[in-house]
Amino acid sequence: MPPVPGERNRQQTRDVARLTRGVHSRFRQTPYVLLIEDDFVLCDAALPKILGLLSPTAGIELDWSAIRLSYGLCGIVFQRKDLLAFADYIVDRQFYRPVDILAYYWFARESSQRQEAAIAHFGAVNSQRIFLGSGLRRSDELKECMCSCGQDRTNLNYRHNLLNHIGAVSTYPGREERQFAGCTDVLTVWSLHKHERFDLAACPDYMLSPCPAPSDAPPPSPEVRACHPSLHPKTSRDL
Repeated sequence: MPPVPGERNRQQTRDVARLTRGVHSRFRQTPYVLLIEDDFVLCDAALPKILGLLSPTAGIELDWSAIRLSYGLCGIVFQRKDLLAFADYIVDRQFYRPVDILAYYWFARESSQRQEAAIAHFGAVNSQRIFLGSGLRRSDELKECMCSCGQDRTNLNYRHNLLNHIGAVSTYPGREERQFAGCTDVLTVWSLHKHERFDLAACPDYMLSPCPAPSDAPPPSPEVRACHPSLHPKTSRDL
């Protein structure tokens, strides 16, 4: 079983929750919020690309749960309307995973199928033990999701990394030694889960994935349909 996050990790999770609640309260007119960690900087020309991506002219008609522009807790665009639910989610699960992984579990949504699979894999007794003191009282609240099943919302993933990691210190053991993606690298890095990576094989001509399927493509599998129930057919290839 993965280790229970330590106090520093849990404090970071609570700090992020406090920040997002404050942003929601103070900035009432903005529709979007971009999370950036303090050891990341914007890559060259990243800001106009982000603004273009969020512009109505980009043609994204999907009510997305998040847009992934980088990795870790950095470069995640949220809709302001989701911030309070996100804050509650990560605080309730602070004993489960570090906040960057919780963020993925939140915007990728949670499915009963993944919950049941996780319980079967880890065992209800172990699950109960892991969640002691975390506010999660039942083993069936063990949530480990890889797709946006049942929510009719999905996350979108930008093709290139738009933020550069310049830090050398992590609150989570072992992360200091990891290699990170650089500016303009395709967001297929190992640290991202399957559904938050850019799908280069399926979307070679697009800047966002998931992307419209070609007209001659075979029907998607039930799993893919469940994870990505509605795509964005008018998304520009030149964002």
